[in-house]
Amino acid sequence: RAIEAGDKEVGITIMKIVNKLDAGPMIMKEKLSVSEEDTTDSLSKKLSDIGASLITILLNDIERGKVIKLEKQNEENVTYAKKINKLEAIADFNNSPEVLCQKIRAFNPFPMININFEGKSLKIVRANIYNKKEIKHNLASGKLFLHGEDLLLKLSSGILKLEEVRLEGKKTMIASDFVKGHQVMKINSVNK
Repeated sequence: RAIEAGDKEVGITIMKIVNKLDAGPMIMKEKLSVSEEDTTDSLSKKLSDIGASLITILLNDIERGKVIKLEKQNEENVTYAKKINKLEAIADFNNSPEVLCQKIRAFNPFPMININFEGKSLKIVRANIYNKKEIKHNLASGKLFLHGEDLLLKLSSGILKLEEVRLEGKKTMIASDFVKGHQVMKINSVNK
């Protein structure tokens, strides 16, 4: 949920297990910056590598007889991240482009943000905020359209540029390849 919330930093903690959830004293911890390209998948891999490294260091310290310091957690700072529900993966076109981009990254690889395209689920694998030009249009939120070579999604307060998509039953493809095989409305007029 860190990517979804727009957190710029995450971390991993090695802690002593106690009966209460996330309440044990901390043994080791390390922070990691979240990049604008990170998805849950990429961030999980990075944190897994850090966790493996910390465990190796801790086990070596224990083997050498080093005294392990325990740091009590501040219970006011403990938060619980609820499990992601598939229903949350339906794109909310009232979200700002920033919020929807965060959700797209957060819900990748599962469950993936999706929209309805020609009666099928179109999963948005990767997208960016589109702010190059103001486009003149009267499209309703949720409409997919082309501007030049760009595959765009209209939101109530902005536009997303779709970079990679996966149509139901198909493999992931870059947006330009998707457009070659599907009819998408083209918009030409722009404010300069």
